[in-house]
Amino acid sequence: MARGGSTQLAAIAPDGSNRVVLTSASDEVFSFTFSPDRQSIALVVVREGARFIVLIASDGTHPLAIAGPLPSIDDLAWSPDGAQVAFVVAPDGASNGANEDVYVADAQGMGVHQLTNDPLPEVDPVWSPDGTFIAFARGNYAATLEADRQRVFVMQADGGAQHALTPGNSESFDPAWMADSQQLTLVMAGSRFTVHRDGTLLSEQAALPAIYSGAGNYAFTPAPDGSQIAFVHQAGECQQEHCTRHIFVAKIDGSDLRQITFGTTTDDGSDMFNDNPVWSPDSTRLVFVSNRGADMRLYVTSATGGAARHLTDNSSIYSSLQWLVVPNPPRPTPVARAATTTPLPRLPHGTLVVALRRAGANRFDLYRIATPSGDMIRMTSGGENNTAPALSPDGTRIAYISERAGDTVLALTNRDGSSFTRLARGVRASDPIDHVAWSPDGTQLVFAQNCGLYTIRADGSDRQALLEPVADACYNDPNWSPDGTRIIFAATADSSHSAIFSIAAGGGQATNVTEYVGQPGSEQSPIFSPDGTMIAFVSAREGAAHVYLVHADGTNLRRLTTAWLADDSPAWSPDGAWIACMATSEAGPSLLAIAVDGGGNATLPNLVSGDYEQPVWGQ
Repeated sequence: MARGGSTQLAAIAPDGSNRVVLTSASDEVFSFTFSPDRQSIALVVVREGARFIVLIASDGTHPLAIAGPLPSIDDLAWSPDGAQVAFVVAPDGASNGANEDVYVADAQGMGVHQLTNDPLPEVDPVWSPDGTFIAFARGNYAATLEADRQRVFVMQADGGAQHALTPGNSESFDPAWMADSQQLTLVMAGSRFTVHRDGTLLSEQAALPAIYSGAGNYAFTPAPDGSQIAFVHQAGECQQEHCTRHIFVAKIDGSDLRQITFGTTTDDGSDMFNDNPVWSPDSTRLVFVSNRGADMRLYVTSATGGAARHLTDNSSIYSSLQWLVVPNPPRPTPVARAATTTPLPRLPHGTLVVALRRAGANRFDLYRIATPSGDMIRMTSGGENNTAPALSPDGTRIAYISERAGDTVLALTNRDGSSFTRLARGVRASDPIDHVAWSPDGTQLVFAQNCGLYTIRADGSDRQALLEPVADACYNDPNWSPDGTRIIFAATADSSHSAIFSIAAGGGQATNVTEYVGQPGSEQSPIFSPDGTMIAFVSAREGAAHVYLVHADGTNLRRLTTAWLADDSPAWSPDGAWIACMATSEAGPSLLAIAVDGGGNATLPNLVSGDYEQPVWGQ
């Protein structure tokens, strides 16, 4: 549904009541499809000029982006078990004859994999009922060269063992699996054929009924019970002469053909269009789009014909219709509320401490930001950079890194910035201090210096080496576990591979939390959730830097951020429900709060413009 320049996904009861928009106005929706259990919807949306696949619950809640940003996304297809979504991408953003390839995305947001890579376009993926194979079309429709003609292929669901099902001297298309996952039907040379999935036993069923090949016929839509088919017939060429489009229904073998929409002109004298027929789940009704009332509306009618009832009364543009079966009616449209002084009521009350270089300034200072209001207080001043803040567990002190006279100093200040205590010093050129974090009991700090990790007591005494720097390896971004027994950190080896590790707080053998991945700096900024069960970290394993979540034992990895070009420095809210991070988009950097359960994100109000770094969130 398109209204006000934005295309959205909406639901409406079959009697025209209880209309509700399911998607955010900030997303432009291009297409959608339901999961096999009808509980989730996969959407193709545009955010900031790029396309994403976003999953939502059938009532529009719990959005989760599982793929993107990508230049184009088409032909969504769920796997039978609902665990993956297949789709088609054109690398240059074009479609319809471009070099399109088939991809799959994990429905939990765990990653995207390319399955095909051929110079010819590959489109229309269709999963076998047992989920082990995917049929698709490769080639260009009506190509002159035999080698370029469209043919149906089958591959293993992981992209392996790809082979054609039909010879190259005739185009084939429209694959459909039989229930046993062993055979398929497809269209070739004006007839429908059956074929085994290994390409053998190709045999002609019968010539297609005339309704399938008549001039001006399109949008063939089988009824759910398989007994009938609906389609649109266009009379005339709309660009050159008078034309109308009407919906017809016939039995699947082409018999009992009947027209179920009628008329030639609309209320204002225009040619009448009746388009996009979609069957009800019980195969008794059809919903469709028509301009019969002079503007585009949704209508519903019986599959046997008769009067059509309009469902909507506006001039929206409707496309990609599907019936949704829900146990209860869709939720009512929310009542608009006046703006309040707390625009982010879901955010917990707390304190964010950040390093901020205000617009036009040449240095960073520390600021304290109240959530959810966004009210800010400056805590440091002077001519030096002040960065990497760490809020003590009791919220009374802040450890940070200050640059003074060319040196980096690990320092402490009170929460209001009223004092300065130097704990450790490093010569910036050769011995920089990069990161600092408090122990849960507030008695110690861990910090990174010159690629090594060190601990020091909060009074500046008893400095100890946790991990000494070694050749071709660098350790950084340490943070304590909530129970104080372990320290998590990022490690880079050979300047080309990085991963997240943990080590006992007293030292010992480090263990992997994530696997090594390529590209320098691609795994960084790990931090435990307040209850110690999860770890948030930043990775560029899929290109741009994003925030990921993983269980503390290294299992159940999933990407949290999706819509931005780069994200950095995650910080958990005290209740563990939100993560603040530095997010960069084409519009520039911002301080973002993201719901861990996938419920959306929010930017804090009242923030001054500038570059924000390294947030830490406490009570």
